[in-house]
Amino acid sequence: MAKSLLKKAKKAVKSVKQKVETSSEWKRREDEEDARLFSVSKAPKVSIREHIEKLSGERRDCAAIWTLIKNGEQYRTDEKIKELIKAKGYETLLGEIS
Repeated sequence: MAKSLLKKAKKAVKSVKQKVETSSEWKRREDEEDARLFSVSKAPKVSIREHIEKLSGERRDCAAIWTLIKNGEQYRTDEKIKELIKAKGYETLLGEIS
């Protein structure tokens, strides 16, 4: 009887090991697929100024920011533009450019 229980226990351990190996293999495959699907595209990065200028004709928040930065010398850097957008409270636009 002890041999029978030992055999059953070994068989159960082997079965669990196979399931764990299979699940870890599936997990690894899923991770690889996710990495492939969500990889950063090689599209050229558009500057913040260009993005705002492009959308200024369609969206009011971009139009307001564009009127402030198009001729302003103090808004030549991306950091300054981000500060201005944050100060105006345009969180959607800030999320797009960040």
